[in-house]
Amino acid sequence: MGNPIVLLLDEPSEGLAPIVVARIGELLKTLRKTGATTLIAEQNMHFCLGVADDAAVIDKGAIVYRDTIAGLKANEEVRRRYLAM
Repeated sequence: MGNPIVLLLDEPSEGLAPIVVARIGELLKTLRKTGATTLIAEQNMHFCLGVADDAAVIDKGAIVYRDTIAGLKANEEVRRRYLAM
């Protein structure tokens, strides 16, 4: 699809080599510069921290935390409790 406004990705890093995951991250950053919005459902937190601006942590189907990536990085309790970081 050409010129998307929103792109939804479900675990784009799943099962891929680290070099491929890095390339996907680069492409997502480039896409963001065009003004497109990307919604990523992902368990690879390190990948998300590198490409996202905002984060929502979901536990048992409910959003239990929502903030910027900087806020998530600063919140040790949420990272420890939900993200094993």
